[in-house]
Amino acid sequence: MSGPKIRRLYYSAREVCSRLGISQVALRNWEHKFPQFKPARSQSGRKLYKPSDLKLILRLKQYKEAGYTDEKIASILWPQLQHIDTNTPEKSPPTKKIINGIKNELKDILSLIDSTTDTKRSAST
Repeated sequence: MSGPKIRRLYYSAREVCSRLGISQVALRNWEHKFPQFKPARSQSGRKLYKPSDLKLILRLKQYKEAGYTDEKIASILWPQLQHIDTNTPEKSPPTKKIINGIKNELKDILSLIDSTTDTKRSAST
């Protein structure tokens, strides 16, 4: 008989990389490139990642795989994160700002799809 599913508060770098399919080198690089992204540290100095960090890392991975530059990723993600105080329990930025950020992301994705489709049409004619 299985018990209730336990939600973890923190994950190690190894667990994050394993769960999300990224290398530890990539994770460290993103931490350096995006200074707003700072995982917590244990008393022994090990990096600890919250579930919200995992969501952010997954979004970073998706943007990188889609070919976005670091500057573009920062312009999409960091305005939303500036409203979060890392010293207090997790807070959500205002809903309107999140929706506007998502709208902008979707517009970028649509333009990327359109340009890919136009390129394929040009190649086939």
